[in-house]
Amino acid sequence: MAIEDLAWDVAEQPTSQMQTSRNGVIEQLFAWWLRLPGAKLPERPDPELMKQVIDAWYRRQETIRATAYAIPCDECGVKQGPCITAERKLVTETIHKPRLDAATKRVDQMLAEGERAAGDTQAD
Repeated sequence: MAIEDLAWDVAEQPTSQMQTSRNGVIEQLFAWWLRLPGAKLPERPDPELMKQVIDAWYRRQETIRATAYAIPCDECGVKQGPCITAERKLVTETIHKPRLDAATKRVDQMLAEGERAAGDTQAD
């Protein structure tokens, strides 16, 4: 089953806080949809929490894209900015996957370091 990245990614935090999982919610929804005996709709997360989680997801995606544009692409050879296609050297709207993966790794490391630093500050 394919689920859009936004929906799948942002569902992890609220399901964890609600002591379930993304798969658990899907199974509950499917059981309810099938009208299985005793099946109920799962509880929905707090709207304010969801706004915060979704806003953070969009900020992360923007940061990943900006980071990808700032690093060289081994696929098409650009040093920075948008990727290009090989055939006609046209600028594309997409970022080659290895470049995007490298940017994602960098951003996730920066976020993890920021969370660790924030935790150290709170402990003081």
